[in-house]
Amino acid sequence: LRREGLSTQLCYIGLFFCFFFSRVNLKPVLFSACAGVVFFSAIVILQRLGENPLGLYPAGRSYASNPEFQGTIGNIDMDTGYLCLMSGLFLHGGIRRFRAYRENRTPSALAAFVCCAVGLGLSVFLILTMQVQFGVITLTALLIVTLLRLLPKKSRLAALILLMILALLVVWFWPGATGGIWELHEILHGRARLSFGSNRVAVWLWSLQLARQQLLFGSGSDTFVLRFNQYLKDNNLTVPIEQDGLPLPDYFDNPHNEYLSQLLNHGLPAMILLILLMLTAVMRRREALFPLLAPCSAAVLCYMVQAFFSFPVCLVSPMFWVLLGMSFQTD
Repeated sequence: LRREGLSTQLCYIGLFFCFFFSRVNLKPVLFSACAGVVFFSAIVILQRLGENPLGLYPAGRSYASNPEFQGTIGNIDMDTGYLCLMSGLFLHGGIRRFRAYRENRTPSALAAFVCCAVGLGLSVFLILTMQVQFGVITLTALLIVTLLRLLPKKSRLAALILLMILALLVVWFWPGATGGIWELHEILHGRARLSFGSNRVAVWLWSLQLARQQLLFGSGSDTFVLRFNQYLKDNNLTVPIEQDGLPLPDYFDNPHNEYLSQLLNHGLPAMILLILLMLTAVMRRREALFPLLAPCSAAVLCYMVQAFFSFPVCLVSPMFWVLLGMSFQTD
C-alpha cells in the first residue's frame, strides 16, 4: 500500500552500498541539496499564498482547505522528515564550510557556506511553520548535540544530565492544557490516554502486543496494515476517533514509528541491526561518549530522532539511505 515492499527495501539497501563504497565530493552535494530545498520552499510559499504551482492540489483543494499537505512531497509529516535530514546536513556542512573559508578565503568556500546558511534557514523556517511537533524535537536534539561540543570534555556529561533534569521539571510542572508537552505531562502523572500523539499511543501499544506473534522474522515488508487491522478486529479494539472534541485519524496502515515498523515487518534482529547501523554512522567519530558530527552523520542523527514519530516512504527514505552510506565515507 505504501510502496514499501521487498523490492523497495532492496533498492534502499542497494543505494546504501553504492554510496558506502563510493568516495563523494561533499561540496556539490551541498549545492544540489540547497537547490532542492529552495525549489521545495518556493512551491510551499506559493501554495500558502493561494497559488497551485504544478497542479499539486486536485480541483477544489488548496492550502487553505488542506494545510496538512504542502510542497512536492505532500503530507507535512513527510515534508518534515525531509527537512530534518537537510537541517543536519546544512548545519554541520555550514560549520565545515565556515572553517574552510576562514582558512582559505576563497570564493568557492564562501559560496558553499552561504549555500548551507540559506538551506538551513529555509529548512528550519518550514519545519517551524508546518508545526509538526517531532520536527521541533529533532531540531532541539541536533542543537543540543552540536552545542555540547563547544563545552570542555569534562563538562559535557554534567551539562547533558542537567538539561535532562530541567526538561523533566518543565514537563512535570507544565501549566498548559494542550499540545505534546501537556500530553507528556499527563503521562508522567499517570493520566495517559490512548488518543495522545494523534492516536500514536494506541497504535504503539497495540503494535508492541502484535509484534510478539512473529517476533523474530516479522510478517514481511509492508504487511503491517493487514496484520494490524485484523488484530484490532479479532480483539475488539477501537482506535479513538477524537480527543476533547478534536477529530483524530482512526485508520492506520503503519505504526507511525519506523522502529516498530521494522519490528513488525522484518522482526527483532532486523530492527536491532538497523539501529546499530545508524548508531555506528553517528558515533563513528567521537570523543568519549559524545559524537563528533559531520554533515552526513548529523543528517542521520536527525533522521533517527524523527523516525521515532514517523514512518518511511519512498519519497524521503532514498535520501536517508544515500546519506547513511555517505556518512561512512565523508568526514
